[in-house]
Amino acid sequence: MIFQNPEWYLLFVSIPVAVIVYFTGRSLWRRLRLRLDGGAALQQQINGETVRRYLRLSLVLGALFFMVLALMRPRWGARDGGETELGIDIAIVLDISRSMAVSDVMPSRLERTVSELTALLRELEGNRFALVLFAGAAYIQCPLTADAGAIREFLENASPALIGLQGTNIEDGFEKAARALASQFKRNRIVLLVSDGENHEGDARAAARTLYRDHSIRIFSVGVGTAQGAQVSGDEGSEQGVVSKLDEETLRDIAKEGGGEYYRIGNERFDTARLAGSINSIEKTGVLMQRPDTLVDRYPLFSGTALLLWTLALIIPERRRR
Repeated sequence: MIFQNPEWYLLFVSIPVAVIVYFTGRSLWRRLRLRLDGGAALQQQINGETVRRYLRLSLVLGALFFMVLALMRPRWGARDGGETELGIDIAIVLDISRSMAVSDVMPSRLERTVSELTALLRELEGNRFALVLFAGAAYIQCPLTADAGAIREFLENASPALIGLQGTNIEDGFEKAARALASQFKRNRIVLLVSDGENHEGDARAAARTLYRDHSIRIFSVGVGTAQGAQVSGDEGSEQGVVSKLDEETLRDIAKEGGGEYYRIGNERFDTARLAGSINSIEKTGVLMQRPDTLVDRYPLFSGTALLLWTLALIIPERRRR
């Protein structure tokens, strides 16, 4: 069950307020009648039908409770049983280390990568995506989602400044990708690694082999850069003179161990359609999804119950008629 308008839950405070108002009002009324009638009317009230009074109060409070629930618009049960969606779960593992800011690929490795991935996401609409960013450490920037637009927004804001620990820890990126791809829905899953592959830490090849053999997660790798490379600029000139070059051998080995394919982004035109075609050729599996717009609105049940309780409260007398 979900609520279409959950913000109305604040009205539940009206229930204890109603109780306070009721008992405060009765107390004031008793004092007034005591002064006016010398206690005779009050004694008659005290000897009245206490059970009936509290029954009416309970009915009114129940009516308030169900009316608030109705305003929150509870929904459950799909009209058509939901929708079966076919697709693949894809974790994009993107290198945002300082070496990705060099300009052997124009305007820079990272900017060119973001441009190509944005185009790739359009070709892969209908699948689900997660985004993992890494340098010397990795973190899940966006969990698994069918909203490709959200992934594009995160990509546009990707920067080496997001991770203080520098390096190229591909193994940690794979670990976070496996976590991001964990889902109750069993779909075919892939990791799309995008990196210059240089100065990597840990055993990325072994990590790729483990993902593929033990978890059936295939790995496609995309190398960004050139064999000639370019100079890395560091903070306060700390890395001046260091030249970063594309490590194709490592990235090819990762794709091989991961049961996928290797691609390269250089200064020439990148064939986005070819990569998208290879990914889309993987068998798409279906999952049954219940979307909010397919759920049945149940507020009439609650509003009807509230009306019934309110009507009963009105027709039940506080004292038995003589």
